[in-house]
This record gives sequence, structure tokens and C-alpha cells, in this order.
Amino acid sequence: MIDILLSTYNGSRWLREQIDSILGQSYGGWRLLIRDDGSTDDTIAIIDEYVSLYPNKIVRLEESRNIGCVRSYEFLLYASTAEYIGFADQDDIWLPKKLEHMLKRLMEREKQESAETPIVVCSDLRVVDSELAVIDESFWHMVRLRPDLLQSPQQLGTCNYVTGCAMLFNRRAKELSLPFMEHAYMHDAVVALTCLYKGGPILISPEKDILYRQHTGNVIGAVRVSKGLPYLWSKLLTVGSVWKCNRRNYLQAKDILNCSAWSFIYNRIKYLVLR
Repeated sequence: MIDILLSTYNGSRWLREQIDSILGQSYGGWRLLIRDDGSTDDTIAIIDEYVSLYPNKIVRLEESRNIGCVRSYEFLLYASTAEYIGFADQDDIWLPKKLEHMLKRLMEREKQESAETPIVVCSDLRVVDSELAVIDESFWHMVRLRPDLLQSPQQLGTCNYVTGCAMLFNRRAKELSLPFMEHAYMHDAVVALTCLYKGGPILISPEKDILYRQHTGNVIGAVRVSKGLPYLWSKLLTVGSVWKCNRRNYLQAKDILNCSAWSFIYNRIKYLVLR
């Protein structure tokens, strides 16, 4: 059984399409747990409509204070009881075999590991606009992510390539990730980094079974990253936000890895140079 965890916030515009794509999965052994984070639009009404239609598949947790995206997913992780867990966003589209592909790869690896081994499976994504027109066939290409250079905890701590909606993990990975530490920045990074740090693998599934919708309301979106001088110039123009982002990543990595600032800076610069 898979628990799919969805935190919503004013997501009424695309929420139906996301839930419908989950209902259309070829693998049917799942339950959708939804926690709303204080929406003021029609989001809760839409959720309750689906709960009434699919009471055995969709559950809305009653707790609905605004606590932010990261802590909302932490709350959902505590509520999950399944052997396997995946995150969902409120505005994407899952292609029909998304769960089937990821679960198969995860279960194959479990046969090679002990019951105490955390395992995460992730994939690349197709980036689309608000109307689902393709922007880029690869999210990793678009933002210049190099998973092959981020294979140690110290490297992954500086730059996360494991996107929440494109990951599946086992219960052990969940257990080791909880509770989230003080400086948890993004829920997907916490689970992935903890898994790697505790000796578990992060497996890459070759399929891109998510249409990753980009719009003005994305919490974390896909911004195309340029190369060479244009890239350096863009960073100089946004030095404040660059510093803020790297500081968040460092504090999160420090909580989980107990790494030094110098180690973080070294691995961050090394990654930027090599990619």
C-alpha cells in the first residue's frame, strides 16, 4: 500500500486535474491523505467532494491551521501508516504509470537490502506551462541539475535534485526523517538527504511520469538556468536571494549531517565548477 501525501493551499484552480490523475493510476493500491494549510478559496470544498465520492481512497485530515508547506508535509508523514509513501503537489499531472514504475523499482531494490535500509526512488520531470504545453522535456536539464555529481550526503546537502512529487520512499526512510529538525527547508530534501546520510540508496527511475506545471503560484518552481557569463551576471544581480537560499540549504544540511560551513562551501563550489 502507498500513502500519497498532499498538502493544499488555495489550489482550487488545478486541484481537480491533479486528483483525477492520481485516480487514473494503473497501480490501485494507494490512499490519498490530504491536509489543507488554511485555504480561503474553494480548495476544501473540492477536497470534500472527492472524499464523498471516494471515501475508501481519499481522506482529508481535519487539522487545517496555516503552518507552512514543510510542516504540513511533516504532519502528513506522521499520519501515514503505509509501507510506501509519496508526496504530491496540488497542481501537477501524474501520467498513468507513475506509481507503478516507481514502486517496481523500489521493491526490486528492497530484495537486496535489509528491512532497516531506507530507500528513495526519484525521477526527472517534464516541465509544462499552466496549459500543459511543454516548456522542457527535462526539469534537470532546464535548471542544470547534475544528479551524478550529487551522490554523497555532503554533495546532496548543497543542492537537492530529488523533487517531492517525483519521489517514492519506504517506511524506514520516513521514520528516520522524523521529526523534521529546526531548519528543515523543504520536505523532499529532508527525506532524501536523511536517507543518503543513513546509508540508504537514492535510485533514479528513467521514466518522466510527471507534468510539472509552472505558474505564478508555485512554491518552488523551475527557472531556466543559463550558462557562462549570463549565469554569473544573473547571480550577481540576485546576490541577496542567492545568499538566502544557500544559507537555508546550509542550515538544513548542518541539522542533518552536522557539517561545517567550510565543508558546505567547498562542496557547493565544487559542484558549481564541475557541472
